[in-house]
Amino acid sequence: MNCKYNVFPKLIECRKRLFMSQRELAEAAGIPVETYKKHERGEFDFRLSEMLAIQEMLNDALQCDYTLDELFRMSKIV
Repeated sequence: MNCKYNVFPKLIECRKRLFMSQRELAEAAGIPVETYKKHERGEFDFRLSEMLAIQEMLNDALQCDYTLDELFRMSKIV
């Protein structure tokens, strides 16, 4: 059975709320934009250092306290 997932919905929501491009978030994580795009599509796993940098930047910009689990959780498409 092939399950489909919405990859990182909270991460994408936060990025869009800030009107940020994938390129800007890639720069915040210190990675090439093509690598970030593959991460966001679920093709590659994020490294912990990348997740922490993104978490810190988003929480500072949004004045929130999102956990890594919240930002990087995949949700199943029904």
